Amino acid sequence: MVYGFWIMVYDRNGNKVLSCEAQDGKHLVRIDAEHYEPIAKKVSTSIPQVRRDFTERFSNGARYLDAAGTKFDQPTHHARKIMELQELYSDAVLDYFIGKAIDECRMDIKSFRQMLKEYNGRDISQSSCTLPEVSIKAEASGQADPLTRECSYYEEYLKEVRDA
Repeated sequence: MVYGFWIMVYDRNGNKVLSCEAQDGKHLVRIDAEHYEPIAKKVSTSIPQVRRDFTERFSNGARYLDAAGTKFDQPTHHARKIMELQELYSDAVLDYFIGKAIDECRMDIKSFRQMLKEYNGRDISQSSCTLPEVSIKAEASGQADPLTRECSYYEEYLKEVRDA
C-alpha cells in the first residue's frame, strides 16, 4: 500500500512488516544492501586479488597455487572455493588441509571438500597434525547446520522491523 511517499507492507494479520520511502519515477528498483548482506560474496572474484588473499591468509597458499598451476588451467578457481569455506572452518584448519591436499594431490575443490568430510570429527591431534582439533565453526556455536536458521531468527527480525 502506498500512503503519500511511503510504502508500507503488512502481513495478513495487519501487522506492519516493512516501510520504506517510495521512489520517484516508473520501473525503479530499490536496493537495500543490508537485505543482501547474508548472501553477499565474501571472497573476491578478481584473479590477482584471490592470489594475494590466498597467499597472505594461508602459509601453504603459494605452494598450493604453484602445485595447482601445474595441474589446472585456473588454480585460483579452486583457491577461491577453498576461501569460501571460511564460514565453516577456521583459517588454521583450512591451511592444514591445503598442505594435506598438496601432499595427497587432492587439490581440486571437490576432492578438498571430500577430504574435509573424511577428517572432520576425527581426532587428528594423534597424527602428524599440529592442530589440536578440527571442527566446523557451526558445531562450536551449537547450531546443527550453518546454512539453516532457527525460526526464532525471523521472529526476532520481524519484531525489530515492527519496532522501527
